[in-house]
Amino acid sequence: MIDRSKARHRRSREAGRWSGGVIPYGFRPVKAADGKGLVLEQHPEEARAVREAADRILCGASWGAVTRWLNSAEGHPPRKAKAWSTTTVRKILTGGPQAGYLVKTVNGKKRPVVDANGDVVRVPAILTPDESATIRAMVDEAAELRLQGRGRSFSGHLTGGRRSNRWLSGVATCASCGRLLAFSQTHNGGRGMYFCRHNADGGCPQPPYVASARLDAHVEAEFLRMFGDQPEYVKRREVSGAAEIAAAEEAVTAAIGALSEAATPEAFKALQDAQARREAAVNAPRVMHERVIETGRTMREVWESTRENPEARQDLLRANFAAIIVRRSAPDNHGSKAWDPRRVVMVANAPVVVGHTEHIYRHGAVVVDPELEHAA
Repeated sequence: MIDRSKARHRRSREAGRWSGGVIPYGFRPVKAADGKGLVLEQHPEEARAVREAADRILCGASWGAVTRWLNSAEGHPPRKAKAWSTTTVRKILTGGPQAGYLVKTVNGKKRPVVDANGDVVRVPAILTPDESATIRAMVDEAAELRLQGRGRSFSGHLTGGRRSNRWLSGVATCASCGRLLAFSQTHNGGRGMYFCRHNADGGCPQPPYVASARLDAHVEAEFLRMFGDQPEYVKRREVSGAAEIAAAEEAVTAAIGALSEAATPEAFKALQDAQARREAAVNAPRVMHERVIETGRTMREVWESTRENPEARQDLLRANFAAIIVRRSAPDNHGSKAWDPRRVVMVANAPVVVGHTEHIYRHGAVVVDPELEHAA
């Protein structure tokens, strides 16, 4: 009985039908056009979320940022879990179904499903082969970077650890000692305050204290004044030749799977052909290309879209300011802790210039296109 059931599921998969089990994210089962069994089609909302998440990754967003976006009101919830995890998001965006082919588990490994002719069984792809292959290459690159240690903020201090719900915490620095300001909700009558935590140990001679609402409003106004009307650009990454390598790997995996089920001369020949194809693809030049492209949004729209995402606002500030420095008092009002905009010094980074300094682009940075400005 079990063998007959397995054989029935195998025949169904090989015929391009959905035989049951966990439905890949981004898809839903529907009746086949011929009325025989079920097939997978894209789930409109889920597929849209997959495409948007992939586009954000390809444009330089971190896996953590994309996961937070999916968990926000703008994203799309997971089917059963309370929230997305970075691991799950990574598995989906590098998965076979999202790239257009079904997979099965053989000896603990994922392998493409093949039909009776040894061809990979396809489903409507959410991502293009190049997009899927590029994301996989970026996953490998990210794994290498994680081994090199944690990142640093623009002030040179280590980032990581517990995240703050205030977007200037871990961004603004103390003018007196150069350390990052901290945030406390209990200060300032429960209304919140940024302060230099090194006053207690005597390490900071003139530690600043400033109401969070004052500093937040000032920095926001200055950001929008300086950059609000600028167009948003993103850097999109593409790997030339990566799609062919991925397709060749699929062919080898499928051929091995077919050979394990039936060791026929045709199966051996298919494996040899697939291996030759993979060797040719691997030996072909493969280069990571990066293009800075306009999204159609303004930086003001980008800023407004991050109102509920403090980490995204921190990224925007770090990308566009070399430093945000807070003094204890205004230059001509020594000793006074009264609010004065002159207590804040915001040092902007030079904008990225299309065709000249694209190599220094950082996600969220303001970009200037000389040709567009000349045309205007």
